[in-house]
Amino acid sequence: MTLDVAEGGCFCGAVRYRVTGPPNALSLCHCRSCRSAAGAPSLAWAIFPESRFELVAGELATFEPSPGVERGFCARCGTSLSYTRANRPGLFDVTTASLDDPEAFAPLEEIWTEERLTWVSPNPALPQFSQFSTPTPVTNECPEDYRATALIRSMRMRASPSVESICSRRGFV
Repeated sequence: MTLDVAEGGCFCGAVRYRVTGPPNALSLCHCRSCRSAAGAPSLAWAIFPESRFELVAGELATFEPSPGVERGFCARCGTSLSYTRANRPGLFDVTTASLDDPEAFAPLEEIWTEERLTWVSPNPALPQFSQFSTPTPVTNECPEDYRATALIRSMRMRASPSVESICSRRGFV
């Protein structure tokens, strides 16, 4: 497997981080908690093993909105950056939009759709989960649902890269 390195950070640049390897999951969350934390109708997450997350500049300020849940953000500009949960040890979620190249981490599923705002349309190309899905390790093969999502994206954007290049960009074969 290709060991990709991606970096990201907050709006003001005070907090920077690095993640390595492919994510375990790429989700678009519609839960009330994520919507409130982001001040947005949904929040996209890239979920990595905690061991593959490295803070390279600054510090994460944290807030515990409920027992066992910790949200990380920049204390200077307020950018929402991370999420961890005690009953899901070893996983570290980063907000997709805080990555330097968020296009490389497009969601592959929608979660907490039972809390989706009525005026937000579901993406019919993505699996829909009424609550959460369980992140599982990504294999070396480009998953069929990712290939399908990449194919749809490439058809919408006439000058976009091929499905194979989209998959290889994420370290899949």
